[in-house]
Amino acid sequence: MAATTFQTKIQVCNLALNLIGANEIESFSDNSREAKLLNANYELWVHQCFSKFQWRFAVTAAQCTKQATCPIPQWKYAYLLPGDLIAIDSVYLNRVNPVYDTSTNPPTIIRYDNAMAGDRLNWKDYALYSGSLLCTNVPDGVWVQYRKRVAEPTWTASFINYVAYYIAIQLCPMIGRQFELQKQLIGFTYGAGADSVYTVACNDDVQQYTPQLLDTNLLQSLREMY
Repeated sequence: MAATTFQTKIQVCNLALNLIGANEIESFSDNSREAKLLNANYELWVHQCFSKFQWRFAVTAAQCTKQATCPIPQWKYAYLLPGDLIAIDSVYLNRVNPVYDTSTNPPTIIRYDNAMAGDRLNWKDYALYSGSLLCTNVPDGVWVQYRKRVAEPTWTASFINYVAYYIAIQLCPMIGRQFELQKQLIGFTYGAGADSVYTVACNDDVQQYTPQLLDTNLLQSLREMY
């Protein structure tokens, strides 16, 4: 089932409801079982969808703020993670770049700008604490490349479709106890082959961006998973 770009959460929800033959809603405050279930679970289910894959349209980077103390004894430093973070994709070392006043002779440093160094920190060299802190022995700062919750109008069409199928799968046992339909939707979503809903969404997302460099660290990480 093809999907076009939607502007609201309700449109995404109604696409999911259509997949299971349930009544559409006009808002999360409707006095219906469908609206109550979606109001209680929509953000959780969307969060889970963003966590499934490194969706590039939802990836951004930010410098983490160094904290005064570290709560884990085996690590020396703690950095506050971005508040909108859903999942970390990579951690990079900080680079301090001096900015010079070229009107003086010799030029003098007027400030320091921070940027990612391009050196990726191995996953063994940091730990997460309470979902909000990154603990490490790196003293000079870190950046995180991460996925965040982005608004529905920025979603790709195939990702909208995936989210709708995912929500429909969750709703099947809740509305009408549709276990057989749930199995069918799981097959459509995650089944083998290039036409499954999830595979199409992943492929569409990857094809929109061409990396400039081969990420050998990522390849090594993938090999270690098997």
